[in-house]
Amino acid sequence: KIGLTITNWGTIGTRNAYWPSQPSCEYPSGSRIEHIYQGGLWVGAEIRSTAPSRNGLIAVTSGASDKVSTTTGRGYEFTSIPGTTIIQRSSLTESQYFDLNAISHQDFVGSYTDTAPRDSSDPNDKPVPLGITVRQESYAWNFPFADYFVLLSYTIYNSGRDTLDSVYVGLWDEALVRNTNNVRPGTPGFFDHAANGYSYSLRMMYGFDFDGIPTPPPADSYV
Repeated sequence: KIGLTITNWGTIGTRNAYWPSQPSCEYPSGSRIEHIYQGGLWVGAEIRSTAPSRNGLIAVTSGASDKVSTTTGRGYEFTSIPGTTIIQRSSLTESQYFDLNAISHQDFVGSYTDTAPRDSSDPNDKPVPLGITVRQESYAWNFPFADYFVLLSYTIYNSGRDTLDSVYVGLWDEALVRNTNNVRPGTPGFFDHAANGYSYSLRMMYGFDFDGIPTPPPADSYV
């Protein structure tokens, strides 16, 4: 019942670039109630290198951020590995993607790296690659008790020559819950009425639509 777009560029969600034909993070399916503008994997570390220009640098590779640019390439620091694609597999025997190695009813498997050069026309965009490769797997099920979430599994390899110290891994996400039947993405006010909170007992971030303006009622959903 959830429609989530994943990529082999380290991102989740579409920035509503393909609305309404392709969901960013839609729930329930077909409702056009979106929950994520875009998100991405972040990996940071201190670099220990024999190269003086890199030794001691504290760097981060960001899959996406709120300052991304599709025209300059800025803000996207992972790229797919040339010659590879996303593989779909399923544990359902009746599926055309049936695979004994499948974990869930719908797996997507892909890989990407921060070592491939990016095409950025922004002179201020000088990322320092960590030299990592990521294998990303996503799992979804059609069981009634598990059809409203997708699990993401990241295996991160140090594929460079340097040692990475004090490695931190996170997921940046712009949670944005709106009923796009009422408020079209990209129109004035689309971003202004989303709210976020934090549950200390669950150690969980959440986002919601707090008033639905300019076209109430608010989307009755959380992410």
